[in-house]
Amino acid sequence: MTGLTGRLLPAVPTPATITGARVAYDAASGTLIRPEGLDEGLHYTAVSQVAKPDLGRLPLADVPSGDAVARFLTVGAGAPEQVQRLAEHLAEGAGAPYDRAVAIETFLAEHYRHVADAPSGHAYPNLRHFLFGRRDIGGQKGTSEQFAAAFAVLARLTGLPSRVVVGFSVPAAGGSVTAGDALAWPEIYFDGLGWMAFDPMPKNDEVRPVEEDFTPPTPSPPPSPSEPPPPAVTDSASAATGVAAPPATAGPSAVVVAGGASGGVLLLIVGAAVAVAGMRGSLRRRRLTTGSPGQRIAGAWLEFTDALRLAGRPVPAHLSATEAVRHAAVLPTVARRSGLLRRAVPALAEAPKKVWVEAPPEVPMKVPAEGPKEAPVAVDGPPLPRLDALVDAVNTSGFAPEAADAVQALRAGEQVVAYAAALRERRSWWRRIWWSVHPGPLRWNGPRR
Repeated sequence: MTGLTGRLLPAVPTPATITGARVAYDAASGTLIRPEGLDEGLHYTAVSQVAKPDLGRLPLADVPSGDAVARFLTVGAGAPEQVQRLAEHLAEGAGAPYDRAVAIETFLAEHYRHVADAPSGHAYPNLRHFLFGRRDIGGQKGTSEQFAAAFAVLARLTGLPSRVVVGFSVPAAGGSVTAGDALAWPEIYFDGLGWMAFDPMPKNDEVRPVEEDFTPPTPSPPPSPSEPPPPAVTDSASAATGVAAPPATAGPSAVVVAGGASGGVLLLIVGAAVAVAGMRGSLRRRRLTTGSPGQRIAGAWLEFTDALRLAGRPVPAHLSATEAVRHAAVLPTVARRSGLLRRAVPALAEAPKKVWVEAPPEVPMKVPAEGPKEAPVAVDGPPLPRLDALVDAVNTSGFAPEAADAVQALRAGEQVVAYAAALRERRSWWRRIWWSVHPGPLRWNGPRR
């Protein structure tokens, strides 16, 4: 090993024995993890059993269903209508599971371009842009990541248990493997045959626009969010308006009544602020201290995204954990003495054999295994606390949920708390007060999340 970080060990599928390194193994996905991480110069030997299925049985093979493969059939909530309609279109006239898989494979290969330097990401916004975006602004082209993820989601929508495998294509005669050999590909599970790889990548440069064979429906615009103003302020403002100009003969003067109303307004605002601060504290404790390690890691991630949203730089939905930390490296910072706002500005071809790095059980949960170890920095003040433990914990929870432990959850939570506190300290005094009593974190992610 040289230059490869993270915890995931590559191996030819399916690994049977490993010598030279202590590993954790997920038999369901074939993922190998070295708990202490990869070291420069690490040597290990992986002996694998290469499957040789009878490919002649594929056209008539069925796919399993039920609890045993439920996680390979699950599609994340919020699948775009265009993607669902495309899946229905591709399944028409393709009754057998293998025929449906081939229809998806062929459609992707014939209508999309492979671009090695396309932006990464495979959340629904990325896949919608990849499948239906305008070509002049980067749509309908992507890396093997988008091809594999799009295939897996379309396959699940048509009832095919699928997964995405990430690894490297390897020279048939052996030799060095570099980052340029990195590859993602989809697989479908067939009864009696196991996981079978498919290749949705284009076979030549002659691709047809999607609109020639499928016209996606226009998505309905989401309802515009409307947030009623805080009740305390609304009620107080109404009360002040109602007594601002009483009749001259009706009791105390206008000045006295307005003064009493102002005192009531102040008490209501202070009470609301204290209540919000208390609920915010309870929410943080629940996120970071209750539930399984995976749930606590998810809670730490929500605390991180809430902090960035409070800082005025929310994390885009399509970013992975590693990319979100890079996104957090460019943050607005208040120069307190001058009162000025300053902002930091940030300066495959098919191969005979493939090597697994990992095969995550849930496509929508995938995040890169490696990430920057440097901490995000701001313009003024010392560097912000590191977030490497948070990224490692999210990666572990996404790739191998069973491997996530309480120590990882604790470290992730500690890092996020320190990060949020340091980020808050970079605000002006009144923004620090508003940070502590902002009601947004109580509703941004919903009660269930």
